[in-house]
Amino acid sequence: MWAIKRFVFGFLIFGWVILGCEPEQKLGVGIHQFPPSEIAWQELQPGLEIAIVHQGIGVKVKKGDKVQVHYTAWYEDGHMIDSSIKKGRAYRFKVGVGRVIKAWDLSLVEVTKGSEYYLRSNSDFAFGNGKEDNVRGFVTVIFGIKLMN
Repeated sequence: MWAIKRFVFGFLIFGWVILGCEPEQKLGVGIHQFPPSEIAWQELQPGLEIAIVHQGIGVKVKKGDKVQVHYTAWYEDGHMIDSSIKKGRAYRFKVGVGRVIKAWDLSLVEVTKGSEYYLRSNSDFAFGNGKEDNVRGFVTVIFGIKLMN
């Protein structure tokens, strides 16, 4: 038991010293767990819902802004599709120019930098028939997203 505690403590210190902050802050680890069933969803558009877990204190994102996000994607049954955490790097792109799925472009302009939120999207706003993205087609997808500063 003591060895496990030392390992966890060492990992936290490593994250703080090497990365310059706590690992959860840098990587957005908390938002990358499947959302609890009691989470409060708000509709952005029919078929697209958002649940803001933490509203950042940065500036609000605008179309054309370059952003960096950590994300995890799941099917509604909880099966993980993809994660930037597993890849070990955040995803960078320009908002509102069609570089990502519609759900992301539409949701990012609703939050400020530093925000953490869940996004639930039907296939119209996500992967459609799934053929291009190698995922199941015509399904609802849930994302955990941390918009980095």
